[in-house]
Amino acid sequence: DRARVFLNRVFYGHKASHIGVVTHSGMTHAAMRVIGHREYKVTTAEVIPFLLEDASSAHTIPSILSGKSDK
Repeated sequence: DRARVFLNRVFYGHKASHIGVVTHSGMTHAAMRVIGHREYKVTTAEVIPFLLEDASSAHTIPSILSGKSDK
């Protein structure tokens, strides 16, 4: 899906340690779904910070963004 592709590009395609993204609530919902965030209703003009970092568990950013899981 587009959110997964976008997050992959941001996570793997940029060398910067911090990246800011401004988007609409639909993309925010999709990104939250991709990273496994709980259900949350984004309100108008709300700022939602995401901190994505590589970790060493089964649910790392690489496994989440690939769409593959050990579930």
